[in-house]
Amino acid sequence: MKNITRIFKSMSLRKADSLEAISLLIVLTLFFFFFSGCELQENEDWTGDLGESEHFPAPFEDDHSGYLAANNYPVTDCQECHGADYDGGTTGISCIDCHSQNNVPQGCNDCHGNPAGSPLNPVDQAPPFDLSGSSDTQNRGVGAHTSHLQGLIFSDGISCSDCHTVPTNEDFLWHLGATPAEVEFSGLADKFDHHPVWDADAEECSNTYCHGEWEPEWTKVDGTEAQCTTCHGLPPGPPHYIASIDNCYECHGSVVDDYGDIIDTALHINGAVNMN
Repeated sequence: MKNITRIFKSMSLRKADSLEAISLLIVLTLFFFFFSGCELQENEDWTGDLGESEHFPAPFEDDHSGYLAANNYPVTDCQECHGADYDGGTTGISCIDCHSQNNVPQGCNDCHGNPAGSPLNPVDQAPPFDLSGSSDTQNRGVGAHTSHLQGLIFSDGISCSDCHTVPTNEDFLWHLGATPAEVEFSGLADKFDHHPVWDADAEECSNTYCHGEWEPEWTKVDGTEAQCTTCHGLPPGPPHYIASIDNCYECHGSVVDDYGDIIDTALHINGAVNMN
């Protein structure tokens, strides 16, 4: 009877030892795959305009920006191997070497706009280029972004926040995901009790302070959507008297000259009435 008891005890010990060994093997295997996976990334080829990467799944083996776009931009997933500050982590590869805007990779122009542009210049942070890398103004993601921000002939430009809710660097994640971007008018767009409306299907806005009663087509950037009479009449209406454009300077000489040309874009389409 004692011999039988010893046998069962021995079998139990061997079973416990086996379970412990199996558990240890599983842990070591997971440990190996995790760290070897990250370590292998040190040998990746990150050349090319947007960088190449061999550790993304098909069909994104050489397209890490494409992978991010297709998966709603899981930027913080990069921290798993590149570190909480994206400066190398277990891979030894710093995201900051390429993504050098605004405590990357949260910079606006890391995803759209001019990737080499200054993070302090909003024109560099907005399309073109759009998320697909296109600069074709016929694409809604490009459209008239640049002409609105630059202003050029008729204004000093408008802010991104006049048409969009702009994320801060700290809470940018809510901004990533499905396209197209939401249009939410504020600031200059709804000045003087205007109530702007964006028609996504027609790609037109209406009832904005910037364009008056005109309904400009977003992807039409040949200049025809920004003529004087597309925003206000000539003259604009009461209390203006009947006059031609070369009379505007008589009351608005700080804005236009006696030929009707804008001489100070900061004083035109700026949310104020600038008189002499």
